[in-house]
Amino acid sequence: MPKWTTSTSPATPGAAKPATTPTPAPTPRAAVPGRTGTADDYPILTGDALGATPEERQETFDTLHNALVKEGMPQKMRVWAVRQLGVLDPEMSVPELLSVLDDSDGLVVAEAVEQLGRIGQASTLPRIIALRNHPDERVRSAVSAVVVEVE
Repeated sequence: MPKWTTSTSPATPGAAKPATTPTPAPTPRAAVPGRTGTADDYPILTGDALGATPEERQETFDTLHNALVKEGMPQKMRVWAVRQLGVLDPEMSVPELLSVLDDSDGLVVAEAVEQLGRIGQASTLPRIIALRNHPDERVRSAVSAVVVEVE
């Protein structure tokens, strides 16, 4: 997962830029507090399993969106939907993941922070930093894992 560093100092002119690599799919987590019996039980789909055509990918996105907004959906399904959004095209998934940051379920929000961090779009950083003092420890921990502040 990329870690962003925030700093008030300007970038060093001529500094080497890190090489860009494809964003890896999330991997199942080992025993993590608060995640036992959760979305770790569901596989993360990639490639053509998400849809071979734009229409199929849109259908996948719509299904994930519905899993997030449908009342009464189990938490583990909502967390899985967020993880699955993390491997879709960022153009589709980032706006949805940003909207999840306002969710009332801290575990769902924490997962959205992790997925946004993994995607690594700098434009999402202000929204992530704004959650630094979130009332849920899982969200604060996810923010800390994604953002490192340099004084």
